[in-house]
Amino acid sequence: MVKKYLLILSFFLFLSTAFGQNQKCSLSFADAPMLRGLRVGLTESEAAKVIGKVFNAKTITTEISIMKSGDKFIQLSKADRNYEANKVYFDAGITKFDYPLDGVSPLPLSADFKDVNKLRLIFHRKILRSVFISYDAEGLHWKNVDDFVSNITEKMGIPKSYWYFDEYYFTARMTCSSSSRTTGGLMQVSSFSINALVLGDVATLSEVDSSFDEERIAKESYIKKLNDSIDSSVGRKKLFKP
Repeated sequence: MVKKYLLILSFFLFLSTAFGQNQKCSLSFADAPMLRGLRVGLTESEAAKVIGKVFNAKTITTEISIMKSGDKFIQLSKADRNYEANKVYFDAGITKFDYPLDGVSPLPLSADFKDVNKLRLIFHRKILRSVFISYDAEGLHWKNVDDFVSNITEKMGIPKSYWYFDEYYFTARMTCSSSSRTTGGLMQVSSFSINALVLGDVATLSEVDSSFDEERIAKESYIKKLNDSIDSSVGRKKLFKP
């Protein structure tokens, strides 16, 4: 029995040691590591200067099905029998820039991107919310994602202990969160994650604003806009004097 408890205790000591090796990241958007000069929070014009190309990001339209219920609009699920009949497409201020565009290489980017074979930037209201970079890894041959992360963290100037690795060492992730007070005294939390992948000659990095859920934000903003228009109309009727 004593031996059994000693084995269990040893197991939990091992777990606490393993997880204790990871360090909490409290970097803010302003301190987020740059991926070839790009990071979440940049404006569209700032990102264009970094990649050395003036671009017109493509507007992403979002599908939603809505129905009026009482004096408010509600969102229908795809399982709802009225989904197709009430389906609409709309623009919620989300835009995307892809390089190369549809597999056709446009004008070259700046020299800093010479070994990049794919770049995707997603903006919300002209603020960069997601960066994805795929590198031309031919000839570099990283052994695994640990080898890749060791290389990039040194260049980023951040501790390797920020990263969590999957058991096969194909992927790794670091998540950072910070809080600050606005001028109005409200607590504001910002968080982002960086994801790394190495699989054969493929190596990718992505940096994403953790609060940015492309589809959810688009749909919520559309329904709010519709309901606000109803509230505004009702308010005008109440203020009307014959």
